[in-house]
Amino acid sequence: MDPFAPAEAACASRGLADIDGDGGADTVVLWGVRNSNNDHWFDPTWHLEIELSSGSRVPSLILLPRAPTYPVLIVAEGDIGGDGREEVFIQFDHGASTRSWLMLAWGHGALRLVTLDGTTMGFGVSGSVTHGSGFECRTADDKTHLITTLAIGLPDRSYFYPWTETDYQLVGTEVRFVAERTGTAPLAEVNDPSGRFRRFWGAHCPPRLSFD
Repeated sequence: MDPFAPAEAACASRGLADIDGDGGADTVVLWGVRNSNNDHWFDPTWHLEIELSSGSRVPSLILLPRAPTYPVLIVAEGDIGGDGREEVFIQFDHGASTRSWLMLAWGHGALRLVTLDGTTMGFGVSGSVTHGSGFECRTADDKTHLITTLAIGLPDRSYFYPWTETDYQLVGTEVRFVAERTGTAPLAEVNDPSGRFRRFWGAHCPPRLSFD
C-alpha cells in the first residue's frame, strides 16, 4: 500500500504532475475504501493526498458519479488548459472495451473534478468494432482546445460510422463548450492512426501527456 494512504484504504494509485504550475513535480495519491453496503464495490467518495514540490501536503475529497466496481487509477497527466498547470486523468470504471475517465484540475488550493455546466464531465476512451471514443488536445487561436470524439457503428453492419466531434476549452476547473461537428466515415478512416480520427480509441494530448 502507498505510504500516503492510511491502513483502512482498500487500494491506492500514485502519479506525478506539476498541478500548481511552479515547475516542480507534485505527488498525487488517490485512495478509496470498500462500500459499507457491498464489499465488492468501492465507496463513491475517494481521497486525494497531494504533496506539492514545496513540501506542503494538501488532502481533499472527490465524489465520483457512481460507486465504482474497480479500483480508481491515475492514468495520465498533461497541461490541457495551456496554463502551465498539469491536469490529472483518472480511470474510475471500465467495461469490456471502453474505459471511463475523469479529469482533475487545480483550483482554489485543491485538485477538483472538472465540470461541464455544473456536472462532472466524463470521457470515454477506446472501444470496439461497434464504437470508438477518445480525445485529443489541439492549439488554435493561441488557446488549447480539448476535442472529444464518439463514433457509433450503424446497425446494418455496413461499417460506416456516424461521428460527433465536440470542441471544448478548459478554464480553471470548468470545461466550456466551443463547437460541435458531425459526419460519417468508413471504418478504415476511423481506424487510421495518422488521420484526423486518430483520437478515436485513445487519448492524444502531446507533448506533455504521459502514461508512465
